[in-house]
Amino acid sequence: MTRQIVVILLTILLVSAGMSTRALAEQKVYTLEDVLDMAERWNPSVAIIEARLKAAKARIVAASAFPNPEVSLESADYPDDYRYSLTIEQPFEWYKKRAYRKASSREALGVVEYEKEALMRELKWQIKRAFYRILFVKEEVSLLRESKTVMEEFLSTVRKRVNAGEDTLFSLLRAQVETMRIEKELKTSTQMLHIARTVLNALLGNRLPNGFELKGDFHIKRKSYEKDELVEKVLATHPLIKREEKRMKQARLTLLKEKAAVVPDVRLGAGMEREEGVDATTLGVSLSVPIWYRNRGAIEEAQAEVVMSEAELRKTRIELTRETAESYRKYRMALDRVELFEKGLLKEAQEALRIAEKSYRFGETDLLNYLDTQRVQREVLLEYNRALFELALAMAEIEKLLGEI
Repeated sequence: MTRQIVVILLTILLVSAGMSTRALAEQKVYTLEDVLDMAERWNPSVAIIEARLKAAKARIVAASAFPNPEVSLESADYPDDYRYSLTIEQPFEWYKKRAYRKASSREALGVVEYEKEALMRELKWQIKRAFYRILFVKEEVSLLRESKTVMEEFLSTVRKRVNAGEDTLFSLLRAQVETMRIEKELKTSTQMLHIARTVLNALLGNRLPNGFELKGDFHIKRKSYEKDELVEKVLATHPLIKREEKRMKQARLTLLKEKAAVVPDVRLGAGMEREEGVDATTLGVSLSVPIWYRNRGAIEEAQAEVVMSEAELRKTRIELTRETAESYRKYRMALDRVELFEKGLLKEAQEALRIAEKSYRFGETDLLNYLDTQRVQREVLLEYNRALFELALAMAEIEKLLGEI
């Protein structure tokens, strides 16, 4: 009986420990590195591009293969005779066809490899953007909650002043309206936080548990960039440009392959046959003579593909130049805004609020002036955090273009 009780207690403890472990796992705090690692493992786009890589490698194997021989066997058993025919044929293609086909398939693999690199850059950028947005909105929610607490305390003070005849009912009404305004902003920000968390979870294949938390900061270390150097480096290293260069090489090799296809394949055959009691050995050769059609359609199509690939390369360069210039502009604007706040606006807004609060308590100013000052100080803090958030996004976008993300 005692042993049974001990077993039951141990079972309860183990189950409780297991439940606690699961609870802790569900409350795990994720860093940026954690979610980036999860994205590589769980985002469906990564699985798709990996499958495309396998398919491209398989096409190289297929392009490298030699044509198989063909074996034909026929037999017939007549009452007064036995006949049979055995033939083996081996196709031999013009060696340049296979060489160009292999080279083209290798370039096709390079296209997919650079597409994967571009995809990973874009995915990491989306993860960072979603990660920073959650941190930004959480900071906004925290500021609004703090403002709500301060406003509720102030509302209580105004109510006491009105009851003591030191202030008007209109002042109390204004304080109540301002409190409701903050509550509305807080509710909106809370909804935005829920949406931001949903976006991040979707990028991770919905693998994050309910109630997950993030550990990090969008007050990141600032970097210095020069526009011309930035554009030059992006155009020299970006995977989309490398991809289009590979596609252009692939198109040119395909054109050479189609031109080589004019040369017919040769089929050599050998066989043995028996007819009317006589055995014979046969040798043969066959080929298609390109008289009426010399692969003109395929050659012209390949020529068009070459022109298209060259144009796509130029187009990609233009688009990346524009995108880099736009990213640099966002970076400079965000940096200037942050510096504007840090060089004076933050301290000025805080000092103005301190003076307004002191003046109101001593009856030197009215409630309207105090509430306006309080609202301005809150908006300054919110805008400062938005400027930091936009700077973090702008820097992440530049890192994506440079491959440093």
